[in-house]
Amino acid sequence: MFVRPDLMKLLLADKRINPADDNSGVIQDFTIFDGTIENGMMKRYDMLKLLLEDGRADPSVNNNQLYSAVKRFKNFPPKLLLEKDDRVIGIEFLNGETKPLTTTTFLNLFNSPLKWGTSSYIQSVFSERPNDLVANFLSDLLKIHIAEAKNIHNLDDFDIYIFEMHKEILNGEYNFLLAKKTEFLWRYYGATLGYNDHSSRFQELTVSMASNRVLPEKR
Repeated sequence: MFVRPDLMKLLLADKRINPADDNSGVIQDFTIFDGTIENGMMKRYDMLKLLLEDGRADPSVNNNQLYSAVKRFKNFPPKLLLEKDDRVIGIEFLNGETKPLTTTTFLNLFNSPLKWGTSSYIQSVFSERPNDLVANFLSDLLKIHIAEAKNIHNLDDFDIYIFEMHKEILNGEYNFLLAKKTEFLWRYYGATLGYNDHSSRFQELTVSMASNRVLPEKR
């Protein structure tokens, strides 16, 4: 489907229309056309640019299907456009990384409203992969079996464990183990400020850390 850029602007400005409602279909349309993929994508470049600027449609849907179709082309404008989107970067990192995740690389997957505000992207982050990067990190962090870690599918699932950790920190006697959990939690809330009640929990945790004379490390 080709839509003139001026018409696309009008459609995106209409609050009744949300491209994320048919997220997979919207992105899939960019890979279906007559002729070569280069010509087809270039004809839709302005459409893609407008969608990415709008932010509601997820270009990383279907495990970076759209980017995978064009990443072999050098200096290809649609590819360069996709490479600027944080969600595409995040999924591409997970697909290609071989080293275990660290706290920093894990939190970098969620560190902007564009990321944690896109439900399909979050589901992709937590979905199973051959390298099990996320599941292994969660298993180690939460001290749970990897099979249980694989049942965490989004931030709401993750927050069930996180909020138990939060209560433990507020009610427990401060020690080295609790200090490590506190550091992670403070950084996690800091990376996802604005998601659900993370802002208030971040403030609550900061007050607790101050009362225990714990200086947070740089986020």
